[in-house]
Amino acid sequence: MYLHNISHVTVDNITFEGWSDTAAGQGVKLKGTNYIEVRNNVFYDSGLIIRVADNWPGSNDHIWIHDNTL
Repeated sequence: MYLHNISHVTVDNITFEGWSDTAAGQGVKLKGTNYIEVRNNVFYDSGLIIRVADNWPGSNDHIWIHDNTL
């Protein structure tokens, strides 16, 4: 799941299996996001990336990650 330049999204109760560092792969990738909640998900051989970029001020603010199984 690749969330790019978006706000006010909840990722809830999804099972992710496998991993790729591309947008097509499994897992959660956040880039330029705000007000994102990632909760109650299961990550099998998968994970979460939050991309930080100096040229996007004010992005990746208010991100809550809780109650997931890794």
